[in-house]
Amino acid sequence: MQILDILHANQGGALNDALAGAFGLEPQAAEKVSGGLVDELSRALERNTLSRGGISDLIEMVGQGGHAQYLEQDADLASAKTKQDGDALLAQILGTKHQSRGVAARVGRETGVEPSIIEKMLPAIAATMMGGIENQVGDQLGDLTQRFGGSNTSLAPQQPLPVPGDNVDYGGGRSGGSRRSPFDDLSDMIRRGGRPSQGRRPTVDRPNGSMLGKMVRQIFGNLLGFQSKGIVGYLIQLIVFRYGWRILKSILSRLFLGR
Repeated sequence: MQILDILHANQGGALNDALAGAFGLEPQAAEKVSGGLVDELSRALERNTLSRGGISDLIEMVGQGGHAQYLEQDADLASAKTKQDGDALLAQILGTKHQSRGVAARVGRETGVEPSIIEKMLPAIAATMMGGIENQVGDQLGDLTQRFGGSNTSLAPQQPLPVPGDNVDYGGGRSGGSRRSPFDDLSDMIRRGGRPSQGRRPTVDRPNGSMLGKMVRQIFGNLLGFQSKGIVGYLIQLIVFRYGWRILKSILSRLFLGR
C-alpha cells in the first residue's frame, strides 16, 4: 500500500471530505488536488534523497514525530497549528515559498482549482502525509537503528560534526541541539558515510553509508512510489514527466491534425 492509499484510509476514510470542508471545495476536486500534491511532494522527497544528507534529513523529520495526529478523524486541517507544522515540513521538503507556489501552480493547471486555494491546502497535505510516513516506516527505521546505529539510550545528546546537509533549521529540532529523534544514530551514520557518531558504540557487520542509505531509501521508495535508481535515473524520469507529454502531444497533433 502506498502513501495516497494510506491517507485515504485514515480520517475515518473521509480525508477528501475533510479537506473539502476545510478549504471550500467539492470532494471530487479535493481528491484531485490531494493526489496531485502528494505526487509533487513524493517527487521532491525522491530528489532530496539522492544524497546521503537528504536521506539523513528525511530520517530526522520522521523521528521528530507528532504528525500522526493529523490522520485522526477529528483533526482540524485548516487550523493555525496544522499550517505551522505543515509549513515547517514544506521548508524542509521544498525549500522556499517560490517552490511551494510552483507546486500549487502545476497542480492548479492539472485540476482546474485556483492555485491560491491549493497553496492553503499544501501545509495540511504535508502534515497528513508525514503522519502516514511516520506510521508506516517508524518500525523499520527503528530496527535499522538498533541493528546498525549503536545505542542512543546511555549517552547524553551530542551535536554531530558539521557536514554538508546538516545546517538546517528544523523548527526547534536538530539545529538547536535540544531535540533529538530516536533515529539520530542512523541518520548520523548515513550522513558520515558509515561512521558512527562521536561517542557511539560501533556495531558488528555494519554496512557502509552508501549501502545503508540505499536500504533506507528503498524503505521510503516502497511507500512513496519511487525506486533507488540514482541521479541519472531520476533525471530521465523528470524529463519524461515534465516534457514527455508535451513532446507526445506535438507529435500526435502533426500526425492527425497536420499541424
